[in-house]
Amino acid sequence: MNLRIKLRKNQNTFPTEKLTEDLRVLEILGESLEELPSLEKLTHCKNLFINCPQLRSLPALPPHVEILKIRGGQFEVVSSSFSKLEALHTFFFNEGNKVSEELTLPQGVRVLDLSNNKISCLSSYLFKTQSLQRLTLDRNNLQTLPEEIYNLKNLNHLSLDYNPLSQETIQRLNKTFGVWF
Repeated sequence: MNLRIKLRKNQNTFPTEKLTEDLRVLEILGESLEELPSLEKLTHCKNLFINCPQLRSLPALPPHVEILKIRGGQFEVVSSSFSKLEALHTFFFNEGNKVSEELTLPQGVRVLDLSNNKISCLSSYLFKTQSLQRLTLDRNNLQTLPEEIYNLKNLNHLSLDYNPLSQETIQRLNKTFGVWF
């Protein structure tokens, strides 16, 4: 079952009665929503989309989620949020969020999008997964990249648009990946 919950403009409470264990896709849109209940009991949920600019923390997530897209929020994403998400293969975290320097992704993540987060420094922990195929880091404040990014053997898409990359980084990206700026 698919469910899209779109809250009214000033509605800041979440209708927990709508959450049933058979949900496979859940989309939550809440302009004023600051808090979400635990989503851990949604054991069949494979796709989770959260668009809540005022969200203060990330709730416990469905254990078998494969695609996770989070847009907006007033919180920092940390490794403990993802440690149990072994099925996660696609992760989008956009629009002004903070990314912990210790963030480590599950080994199966193939698609990572951290666009538009004002990131100025990326942790090498992010690139411990060798399964990463697609990496999008557009609209951040990156001048350099960690050494580990150059060792991603399966990477076939790298986007760094609108970052103030140093000349040295641009040259190295061109040499390693054939990326032109």
